[in-house]
Amino acid sequence: MIRPLALCLALAAAPAPLKALDVITFSEEARIEGTRLPVDMQLYLDALSDTRLAVTLAGDLWNIQRNIPAILSRQLEDSCQRDIAIAVSDAQAEGAMIRLNGQLQATLYGCREAEGRQIREMLLDQTASVSALLEGRLNGECLEAGVVETEVRPDGLTGALFDAVGYTPVLARELQEQLDAFLTEQENCFEMPPELKALDTRITGGGFRDLGEGRIGAVIHGTIDTTAQNVIDLITLLDAQGQFGD
Repeated sequence: MIRPLALCLALAAAPAPLKALDVITFSEEARIEGTRLPVDMQLYLDALSDTRLAVTLAGDLWNIQRNIPAILSRQLEDSCQRDIAIAVSDAQAEGAMIRLNGQLQATLYGCREAEGRQIREMLLDQTASVSALLEGRLNGECLEAGVVETEVRPDGLTGALFDAVGYTPVLARELQEQLDAFLTEQENCFEMPPELKALDTRITGGGFRDLGEGRIGAVIHGTIDTTAQNVIDLITLLDAQGQFGD
């Protein structure tokens, strides 16, 4: 048997796309931090001309969204001078962006050397409310998340001291740099399924979107040339993967 998505794409790649195949619903798995999470997908096909299809891949990222606090909460620094950790409480869609909310814990120490070892004495222990704004960035065929803005709001009297001495914007900048670096290092992305890549899909745009009530979605736009070679390439790929029955 041929998988439903593969069959739909094979038919859609023909010179006369079928109206019934304008929307294809299926499910894929995303690997996040070693865990496989299901993502509900919708594939929209629209004829731009006799030789080209417009392709839009939309995904509901709810299963990823509800795991974001566990994925992004972490120790950012553990040195003789500072302990800094972030606990993400929630993630919400905000237009074409993602808003993260949480709390930052920063402990500052006086650090000195004594008898060949480092000794630290706590100077300040500070909590702060934090938020970060993430945008979708296309990296080749992948839609990734990148941090464009962070805000740190320290609590209490020591928080006012952080503001007064200019340490708050330093924390915000460091948080943005470290969070952005972590997201980049993970190499997690939302991308076209293999069947579409087999058709030499040209990616033209993409980003996050709000599916309603803060639910995070993602979308990628592209085009496919409906050539005979594309159909041959797809059939060859399916045959190599054992997608055809006896």
